[in-house]
Amino acid sequence: MILPQLSPSEWPVMNVVWEHGPIRAKSIHRILAEEGHPHDLDSVKTYLARMLKKGAVASAREGKAYLYS
Repeated sequence: MILPQLSPSEWPVMNVVWEHGPIRAKSIHRILAEEGHPHDLDSVKTYLARMLKKGAVASAREGKAYLYS
C-alpha cells in the first residue's frame, strides 16, 4: 500500500492512529502531548481532516465523535 504524501506535522498523528486506532481526536491529542508533540485539539482535527481528504485515514461516527483508523 502506498500512502499519500503526509506533511511533517501529520506524521506524528498518523503514527498514533496506526498504534492506537481506531481512536478519537481527543485521545490522539492527549497521546501526542504525552509523547512531546504538543498540538492544540483544533490542529489535530485539522490534520485529521487533511489526512481524510488524502485517503491516509478513515473515519467512522461513534455517538457525537469520530473514530479514526
